[in-house]
Amino acid sequence: MALLGAGMQDPATIKAQMRLADFRMVETMLTATAASSIIFYAANRIGYASVKAKPGVTLGLFPLDGNIIGGALIGVGMALTGGCPGSVLVQAGTGVGAGIFTAIGGVMGAALYVVVERAAAARRSATQENSGGSSSSITSSSTTHNSSVSKTLNISPATMVMIWQAVVVGIISLLRKVVLSADDKAATISPVSPIAGGLLMGFSQLVSIILTRSSVGVSTAYEDVARYVLGPVLGAAPTRLLTPAVLFASGILSASTAMNYLFLARPLSPAPATIHVLGGATLLFGARLAKGCPSGHGISGIPAFGWSSFATIAAAFAAGIVCTAAIRVV
Repeated sequence: MALLGAGMQDPATIKAQMRLADFRMVETMLTATAASSIIFYAANRIGYASVKAKPGVTLGLFPLDGNIIGGALIGVGMALTGGCPGSVLVQAGTGVGAGIFTAIGGVMGAALYVVVERAAAARRSATQENSGGSSSSITSSSTTHNSSVSKTLNISPATMVMIWQAVVVGIISLLRKVVLSADDKAATISPVSPIAGGLLMGFSQLVSIILTRSSVGVSTAYEDVARYVLGPVLGAAPTRLLTPAVLFASGILSASTAMNYLFLARPLSPAPATIHVLGGATLLFGARLAKGCPSGHGISGIPAFGWSSFATIAAAFAAGIVCTAAIRVV
């Protein structure tokens, strides 16, 4: 509902962000991170939940290369589809055909990641056995650097949260005063303002912490579905379909469908299937490579001030902007 209210059900919103023509997406995400950082601090402080920065992911090339490459693929996928793993479920639920095709492509991309990861793990296992070392998967956690900004800068969690509130307020104020023209502001009308939408996402984060003691994230659901489907084919151990991530994603889809049926009554809109399936596959392969999507790394990872999350989201926006510019030129 928070994504729907902020206008994230419209692929044009994310595509406009990548054109740097509409900053509603950035405002919404920044507000959500500000709210989530307070929630995480409180949960950690009272010992109700342990929310930590996501560890970095490396492919063995350089620190955080998995996050940067995965983030870049996420950005390309968002530029092609106008969606992210969470928003495409809202799009599908509200009758946006692009969301349905992107979600299908997303499962395919997650399935490709599962196959590649399994093949890489088997190959490395054989190599390590021959050399007497230990095996590893396609990705591994980077432990050579402090995982969070606060640890690197030796700043207390409370101070870091306050600094981040000031940063968010400053960026949003700058966007509204300098970047957005009057025409841009008129074009960004949505049922809920970006700030209100971000606060609603923060409330969703609070509910997730209270009920599950964990932060929100969506892309894992695609991988869980892919592993369930591919398990018999790959000869892997049976897995559950209704994992917490899948249930969370199902809640997004069902709530969006209900909202559309009760209030919006939008018919299914057409969309070019091929580009959205390919874009969705790129989007989810990148998200699983980086071990998180704009929800997991953006709305949940940045509020924990993880370097890996900042790297992933920065790479996603940079690649998305470049890809969008290239598409417009072509």
